[in-house]
Amino acid sequence: MSDVDLLTRELARGGLTPGDVPHWALVTGAQATADLGRGEGQKIHCDCVQIPYHDLDGSPIVDAGLPFARYHLLQAEVVIGGKYLSRQGSGGHIYVPPRLRELLASMADADQYLVVADGEKEAEALIKAGVPAVGLASITLWHDVAAHRAAQEEAQAAGKKIHVTKDTPLHPELLVLFQELGIRTVVAMGDSDGKPEVEEFFTPDLIAKKTFKVIGNKQEAISSAVANASVFFSVKALAGALRKAGLQETVMFCPWAEGKKADGSRVLDKQGAGDWLLADGADAVRHAVEQRVAEHQEKAHARPPRLITGQNSDFALDGHGFIPLGVKDASNAAFWSLRAGEIYEINLTKITNVQGLLPLVPLESAYDLWPKVNEKTGEVSANVPSAVNDLMQTSLARGRFSLSAVRGAGCWPGDQPEDLVVNGSDGVYLLRSGEPPKALQPCDPGRKSLYVSRPVGPKVVGDEMAAAADIMNLVRFFQNWSWVRPRTDPLLLAGWILMQALLGTLQQRPHAFLTGESGAGKTTLVNILRSLLRGSMIYSEAGGESSAAGVRQRMSPDAITLILDEFEPDKKPSRFGQTSSIDGIFSILRTAYSSHADAVDDADGALKGTQDGKRGQVYRSIFSCLMAGIQMSTLDQADRNRLIIFELLKLHGGVVPTLPDAESLGIGLRRLMWSRWSLWRHRHADVLAALSLGSPASDARTKESLAPPIAALACAIFGPDQDDQASAFIGEMIPLVVEDHIEHAAGGSGSNETDQEKALRRLLSANVVVEDGEGGRTNRTTMPLARVIVGSACFGDQLAYSEDQYDRALQLVGMSLKRKDAGWALFIGRGHSGQDAVAKAAGYPVALHQLLGRLPGVDDARALIGPSRYRGIMIPMEPLIFKDFAAEMRAFRDAQNGGLGAASPDEDPFAMPFH
Repeated sequence: MSDVDLLTRELARGGLTPGDVPHWALVTGAQATADLGRGEGQKIHCDCVQIPYHDLDGSPIVDAGLPFARYHLLQAEVVIGGKYLSRQGSGGHIYVPPRLRELLASMADADQYLVVADGEKEAEALIKAGVPAVGLASITLWHDVAAHRAAQEEAQAAGKKIHVTKDTPLHPELLVLFQELGIRTVVAMGDSDGKPEVEEFFTPDLIAKKTFKVIGNKQEAISSAVANASVFFSVKALAGALRKAGLQETVMFCPWAEGKKADGSRVLDKQGAGDWLLADGADAVRHAVEQRVAEHQEKAHARPPRLITGQNSDFALDGHGFIPLGVKDASNAAFWSLRAGEIYEINLTKITNVQGLLPLVPLESAYDLWPKVNEKTGEVSANVPSAVNDLMQTSLARGRFSLSAVRGAGCWPGDQPEDLVVNGSDGVYLLRSGEPPKALQPCDPGRKSLYVSRPVGPKVVGDEMAAAADIMNLVRFFQNWSWVRPRTDPLLLAGWILMQALLGTLQQRPHAFLTGESGAGKTTLVNILRSLLRGSMIYSEAGGESSAAGVRQRMSPDAITLILDEFEPDKKPSRFGQTSSIDGIFSILRTAYSSHADAVDDADGALKGTQDGKRGQVYRSIFSCLMAGIQMSTLDQADRNRLIIFELLKLHGGVVPTLPDAESLGIGLRRLMWSRWSLWRHRHADVLAALSLGSPASDARTKESLAPPIAALACAIFGPDQDDQASAFIGEMIPLVVEDHIEHAAGGSGSNETDQEKALRRLLSANVVVEDGEGGRTNRTTMPLARVIVGSACFGDQLAYSEDQYDRALQLVGMSLKRKDAGWALFIGRGHSGQDAVAKAAGYPVALHQLLGRLPGVDDARALIGPSRYRGIMIPMEPLIFKDFAAEMRAFRDAQNGGLGAASPDEDPFAMPFH
């Protein structure tokens, strides 16, 4: 039998054809096994019907990163785990037929209702018959499975046991459907072995027993029936939960089939929605359902109406009340407290007295909003049931509340593409180009987003704004440190700082790792970065000891910077048998790296358990992190691609660089970036295009990580009328970044640093004793060998009996600086006793000549070290030791004179120092 015939036969059992469900497909057992991720012992050996799940708008439902589907196995004898299977670990979902919205649109608003049926086939068959319906994977799966599981675990820990009842929260997807469709009448439809047509069929005594096999019926024509208690109570609990959720017009309904026994007496037979449609036809079924809905609505309308004040403007209470935000699930709703400026999540079903209302309103206001008068005494109190009903109805009217709407400190996208909203320490402000900041209310019912106050937030209003020259000076200031990649690291670090001003608006937020040996200046540099970012930064001086939960809870939902100092790898197992929390922190950094919160509800959130164990919490991570440590953690390549690695060497020492008014400069840098937001989109696109052209084969995420700091530099340095200069800058910088951070990335698989180059780099970073004075020890200090070399070139005379402190320091370690071919070279003599200490400091306990002598351009030579002549090697200063020795000498002289390497009046302020 062909696949088409097999699928047609299977669908016909439920009254369907392949044309009714064109998105369903017949797949082989091998395909189903692969789709479901089943192992060797769990293979499926029969054909299956693949039933994909979509949301109301027709988009695939994604579960654990994959489109969700259920698979109906067509041969019961090979069923593994049930007739229907879904991927292990996936959550339960609601099946929404694609034609549902179209069918409801064809009905008058007053006639609209929605059937919640048992199964996907039943839902599609009802839709075909003109009955609007959605399907449950099982009639027992109408509830929030995760919330119920957490409640079961809590009860079990207390020695108790709980079941699914009407108090169990509804499935969140069901609530969303009711709210989006505006449905008020719901039909809970199980198989007929669950509930007969007449609700009074079961006597209270019979229901109380909850177990029954044969039932005597009051009707003379029917003698007995077989009933399934579990189905009945599941439908009954579903109806009760729907009513508690505010859907008062909920109907339980599915008529039984009638059959005959051998003796001619009639019995009630099991019947599902599909069986009913095949037996009685679409018209009869539709008429029966609509008649039952009409009867129920007539009874409901006969009851006196409740007083609903859901749109009561007095909820604001002149700034002392609250704003309803919407429902979280069947029991919980969220409210914005105007008094506290925060969100309160309240389980409305647990409010049993007026004290439960106090988080929202003062006591007197509760009496005014929901008065209850004692007829005997005239005393006024609060009608708590009316208040709870009012709050639930109001919350349902607002729809589902999503944590993706909550925004903390930092900068966020506005409603218009070129708008920014900054949630700062001085308030929430809308920033538009050419206009003064406009104050916004943190919570506005007419706006999608709301802004919670946070302990840390940038200051928004003020006059300080940095200029391009400030950024140039900052780059030159960073050049006081010695970098493994001196051409690009000072630029990328400045760009990374500028990027921090826009974190909440960015699609990619690369993190940074600052590493280097002890004495390389990490602590000084981290303190400078803290000052530059103060006001929108969280700092931990024991970053390696921070817990993943602590990082997540402190940073959510802020779009600010996190600095983790002393972030060292530690793989020692804890007393609980777990490894270091560093791995957990990197998992949070992956989430924080990218964001699509506005495109998909809670897409960038991580579901984590709460302390009470009742309900998972969505934590949004929207921050950028700088880690600093001597050693880098062992990283997966995917994590390394999300990092910009800055590696310091011990090449410059002595004077500690300082940056006066760094905090004010940081505020000015933030304001400059906010003013240039309109440039971001196309400049970021230009940088990405240039990176793709410069390194087409490299990983896309690596380029996405490098693009934001470069784009931030291009936005901050060049204004809207300087696109040509910005393009030239990008064109000059990209090849250097590709070479340094992609082709020769520190510690990456593409690094091609030879053993000889590594040995020279470590030798140059080794500390050397420098004595100031004529052989005295009154002013003795240590500094990296490379700095001593530069000092000798700047201030020494390279004579046999030189009095210069740098010349003498070189001679003591068996080295001297020489002129060679109109340039400079470092001579290292063989056999000099002073080299042992510096070689050990570099990590090489033996002489380095064998390694260094194989560097390109190194020659054997004889030369003086002080008054004695030695055999040794001559290492050219350029390019082996420095890319630009003259620039190093200028920087050294500036530092000696107390300067910061700022641009002189004769220099072009826009000429970036790419040396």
